[in-house]
Amino acid sequence: MYIPESVKKTETNKDGVVIAVGQGTDDVPMQVSPGDMVKYKKENYPTSEGCDVVTQDDILYVTGRRCVSPGCENEAMPTKKYCIGCYNSIMED
Repeated sequence: MYIPESVKKTETNKDGVVIAVGQGTDDVPMQVSPGDMVKYKKENYPTSEGCDVVTQDDILYVTGRRCVSPGCENEAMPTKKYCIGCYNSIMED
């Protein structure tokens, strides 16, 4: 799972957006998806691409989800994959 290093950092935890995930394991399927905003443990493995590599066990909880519209940085509405602005634009078309 890759999360950009430019995330908000606190003393013990970080906030970030998941940009890539693996398949999980046979015992534990992947519980997060790209675009999920998460809080995770500060201990991680930084990469040369400017991301942190964390395991699913490092994630404390999902705090939200980013809108999936290209170029949009807003938070998606609960149970939807779009923010209210993008959702309304799609529904008007």
